[in-house]
Amino acid sequence: MGLDRPELIRMVADSAGIARIVLEAVQDMLLRVTLQTARDDYEARRERQREESEIARRTGRYTGRKADAAQHRRVVGLPEAGMSIARTAELAGCSIAQVKRVTAAYRKSCAVGARSDEAPRKSEGR
Repeated sequence: MGLDRPELIRMVADSAGIARIVLEAVQDMLLRVTLQTARDDYEARRERQREESEIARRTGRYTGRKADAAQHRRVVGLPEAGMSIARTAELAGCSIAQVKRVTAAYRKSCAVGARSDEAPRKSEGR
């Protein structure tokens, strides 16, 4: 039968001298073992989740979260109306990083669209 933590705390409080030093060391060791076990368990679960997600991506079963088109329209529209990135994030209800990602994707899609419009014109002139 193991010692319950509150019992061990009471024993440490009631002891003196060498016994107290030994009991404090045991208490510290138990705490460290418990913390390390919890950390190992956490890391193992994270690793298993990462591996399962990778397998699902490779097999096409996991595609990630779908984009929120309405939020993306708000994020793209607010800076065009003169709002700062921080204010856009606040009004759209998302993070500053999300505003930057959506804006960059929008600019990239506009640039690709502009290039695809130009390509036929150049070939027509030949």
